[in-house]
Amino acid sequence: MCKLSSVFLMVIIFVQYGCRSYTFSKGGRVESNFMTYYFNDSLKVGAVLYGNMPLDTANSGIGTSLTNLHHLDKEVLKKFHINKSDALLFSFKGKDNATCSVIGLVRNSSAMQLSDYKNAKEGQTFFLVKTIQYKNRDAYEGLIRIDQNRFLSIIYYLPSEKATGRVEEFNTIMLYSAKRIKEGQSMLSVLNVFEDAEELFSDHGYLTPFKLIERRGNYGVSNFTDQALATYYSFCGDLDLANKASEAFMGIKKENLDAKDLAPAAARILSQTVNKQVVMFNTAHHVPQHAYFLGELLDRLYKQGFTYLALEGLGDTSTVMKNGFVSFNDGIYIRDPVFSNLVCKARAIGFKIIGYDTDSDDREEGQVQNIVDQSLKLNKDSRVVVLAGYAHIQENSTPKKMAAFFKEMTGIDPLTIDQTTLMTSSCKSLETNNMEDVFLYSGEDLKTGTDLVIWNNINMQNKPIGFPATGEVKGIKIDIPDLSSKKDSVAAFSIYNHANYVIDSTVTPIFVKVIPTKKNTFPIKIGRGKYLVKCLGYDKRLLYKVELIVN
Repeated sequence: MCKLSSVFLMVIIFVQYGCRSYTFSKGGRVESNFMTYYFNDSLKVGAVLYGNMPLDTANSGIGTSLTNLHHLDKEVLKKFHINKSDALLFSFKGKDNATCSVIGLVRNSSAMQLSDYKNAKEGQTFFLVKTIQYKNRDAYEGLIRIDQNRFLSIIYYLPSEKATGRVEEFNTIMLYSAKRIKEGQSMLSVLNVFEDAEELFSDHGYLTPFKLIERRGNYGVSNFTDQALATYYSFCGDLDLANKASEAFMGIKKENLDAKDLAPAAARILSQTVNKQVVMFNTAHHVPQHAYFLGELLDRLYKQGFTYLALEGLGDTSTVMKNGFVSFNDGIYIRDPVFSNLVCKARAIGFKIIGYDTDSDDREEGQVQNIVDQSLKLNKDSRVVVLAGYAHIQENSTPKKMAAFFKEMTGIDPLTIDQTTLMTSSCKSLETNNMEDVFLYSGEDLKTGTDLVIWNNINMQNKPIGFPATGEVKGIKIDIPDLSSKKDSVAAFSIYNHANYVIDSTVTPIFVKVIPTKKNTFPIKIGRGKYLVKCLGYDKRLLYKVELIVN
């Protein structure tokens, strides 16, 4: 996608004067809630643009006037035969013409040759499309009917040969804009689903996704609803629902892998990390198996000389370094018990923990600087393990990602290991008695922009809670009494490290599972120690609490 938040954006909102050929409409405003929403109150029309654009990045401020269009925009508009009566709404243009350019208009249907346009369909949503050649590159205009006399027109083109963009980006803009117009939502402000989820978590804890889904209609047409659901389903241990939600927002096709292209990953990865100063793994934030696999490698990586663990999903690490565990205040993704357990294990081994993410406009470079400032700047020979989200570890993508900037800024070539590309894949030809669960992939080039690609097939139900030493693991059963009289149909069954809970009751549990409130026996694998078991209903009502000692 053309992420408008990752480049310097210019928003041009015009008043009705200043250019001899075109009509400029006033009344434009922009809202940013993961997507960029344009509204024009005077013309009663709105559009959805992919990406996030804070208002303070607008070149001249919202509602002010400029006197002219960029000359490239003029050339494209001329080729699309834009009439003087057509009202220009906005123009988005990337810095140095390095990304797509998008122009929005309202066009009068009576002055158009609609026979020049073809019907396009995305799901159950229809719009019209016209394609022209501009400087030997395709340029697109999409039309969405606003009313009997008007169309919303979106023009999409690449202003230079070096500019990045795909027709899929144009289709995304058209699809979201058309859906909102069709459903009568084009002038409605869009609620922030992640902000709502944050509020719900403070009220209902790990039952948040079951409340969030009740509000689904509040968020309009947005894949971020499914992304939020996938994230919070994974926090509460319902990985089946997390995977269904993730497929809805990512649209990932399942690939059947051939066993001949797979080899046990751990030893092969460690044979390469031994000679590397920096190793970067990626993760999907709703897939705890990714953090778990890194946790299985931590002891051996520490023995190889790695002493820093840099985590995108962690905020301020001072409390973590002091207490040795994390709490809900340390970041959203730290609410995932598996991710939390990874941090606790790393700290217990001796790793220094780094939180490195940033919300600055140059996020990728800012992430690198934060890693360097907290590790290599203190000791140039430091060895660092990084766990980053999704594409940040790509080394040759356009625009550049964190890993590419890291190599450029430090001169260190990191070993990059992709876990997300094959995360919905399967392998029918794998022997049923195979004991491995993470494999190095050696098949066709998947163009991930990373050094290695692995297929993480970990089944969390087969793994012990946390990362106990093998000899300490015991299989036990926990009996939960009938809690149905408490008026909750489900409860968040949580297990805490007892000592950590005494220090801070907001500590992240080491295990969470949503269970029915009827009488239940819950089998687990867990290390020796003292624990606290709690069952919480909605509004965090305490339904059951008991201490658990495993000898």
